Amino acid sequence: MNHSMVTMSGPLGRLPEDRIRHLLRGFPDSSIAGAIALRRGSALADFEACLFGILMFYQPPGTEPPEGPPSGDMRLHEDIGLDSISVLGAMLKIEELFDIRINHVELAEIVTIDDGRRLLAEKLIPAPGPNE
Repeated sequence: MNHSMVTMSGPLGRLPEDRIRHLLRGFPDSSIAGAIALRRGSALADFEACLFGILMFYQPPGTEPPEGPPSGDMRLHEDIGLDSISVLGAMLKIEELFDIRINHVELAEIVTIDDGRRLLAEKLIPAPGPNE
C-alpha cells in the first residue's frame, strides 16, 4: 500500500470535529483520534487506528480481541471473530464516515484487514490523470 495514501483528508476534511466525534460515539478512542487526525490529512498510522478501531467496535460480545497489534493478514472472521453482520455494520460505518459506497460484491471480497485497506485506498485515492 502506498504510505502517502492518507496525506489527503478526503471526505473527512469536510466534517467538523464534533460531527466525527458524534459519528464515532462509543468507538475506541484510538479510532476517534485517528479519524480526527485524518481530517487534517495525517499519517498511515491514523488511518490504521481508525479502521482497526471500527472493526473492533463491531466484534460480537464475548469475542476475544486479537493479541498484539493488528496485522494485514488477519482474517476478519477467523482471527478477529467478526461475523457477517458485524462486518456489514463496520462497512456501513466506514461508508458513512468516509462518504463512500461499498457494494455487496466488494464487501464479499474483504477477507483480511489488507483487503479492506486496499478497497478503501481505491475508493479514497483519486486515480492519477493521464498526464500524471
